[in-house]
Amino acid sequence: MEALIRKIGVLLLAGYVLGCQGTTDQETNFVCAPERFEDGAVIVLTTNYETSSIDLFHPNCPDEVSKNRVVASGDAVLRRVENRPIVVNRGAESNLMILNQDLEVSAQIPLPGCGPHDVLALDGDVLLVSCYESASLFRVFLPSETAEEVIDLQDYAGADGLPEMDALAADDRFIYLTLQNLDRQNNWLPEEPGKVLIFNRESLELENEVTLPCDDPYTQMAFADESSLVVGCAGTWTGGREGAGLAVLDTQTLNATMLYNSSELLGRPTHLDFIKDGVQLLVTATPSPTSAWDVETMQVLSLGGDEIQQVYSERGFSLGGVRAWAQDKVLIAQRTLDSTGGVLLLNTKTAEVEARWTTGLLPSHFMIAQ
Repeated sequence: MEALIRKIGVLLLAGYVLGCQGTTDQETNFVCAPERFEDGAVIVLTTNYETSSIDLFHPNCPDEVSKNRVVASGDAVLRRVENRPIVVNRGAESNLMILNQDLEVSAQIPLPGCGPHDVLALDGDVLLVSCYESASLFRVFLPSETAEEVIDLQDYAGADGLPEMDALAADDRFIYLTLQNLDRQNNWLPEEPGKVLIFNRESLELENEVTLPCDDPYTQMAFADESSLVVGCAGTWTGGREGAGLAVLDTQTLNATMLYNSSELLGRPTHLDFIKDGVQLLVTATPSPTSAWDVETMQVLSLGGDEIQQVYSERGFSLGGVRAWAQDKVLIAQRTLDSTGGVLLLNTKTAEVEARWTTGLLPSHFMIAQ
């Protein structure tokens, strides 16, 4: 599925790649841009789908961006262990880059054949990694910079031999893992609805599985409250919107239900964040009515209770991640090819863009220092 999304991105943004060659020099004449990942500083993963880099800025410091602090693969995501950023290099690169607060690479740990997708801390020095190109999860030991296969999920593999593991989440007792169950030999179509596997956090033994009421669980999972685990499902990217929407798993009863369908969300969920008190920020993509390979609009939705509020919208394959910054203030990754692109600070009450930071490549998603 990530290969499919990268293909869409490359097709829609090829012109940007040509236009941004050679823009890798760091600025040095900063007044207030942060040097370290601390005190509310924000790192943003930027990409042209051939390579990625990490830029650093602070929402209280308009205009200034420290660019290209770390270079990563074209298929990478940011994850966090405590306050340590981790770059997950997916696909063929298949490794973890452990960063310190100076954004220096303190370790780069290979995960042969894994294609890592998500990372969860079992404790401060041991990580669990979901793998997209393997039927086994990996356990990573940071002090020794080594990894081992730890849980075999071959029984959940489909016709292509893989279960397509994706997101990880945990509470005090259990670990939760989504399976997309796609057939990469048949245009990445879902072979069956998505699943959540539930493991004992101490023993890593599989204790339960839950079938979701939707296809292709695509976003990260997030707890809306102590027992409500939310995930966005993309459905079938190359077909209609059936099977897409926002689902919730009650971790007490193990009952999974739909919160919102794709019509209510104006499209497929692509990114999920929480503000507080159960209020969710969701980015969705409305497919083009003329081409399954195109996106008509993308929008940021605020979901709370029964209310869905659209707080921002842009045409095309235009929006990456979203992250709440302060009361009524939201960071949005806008990957348009004109002067409006970059990281936006949006006031959700007034719908006014209060600040904009121009990144070296297309902004994808954020992490805020604790």
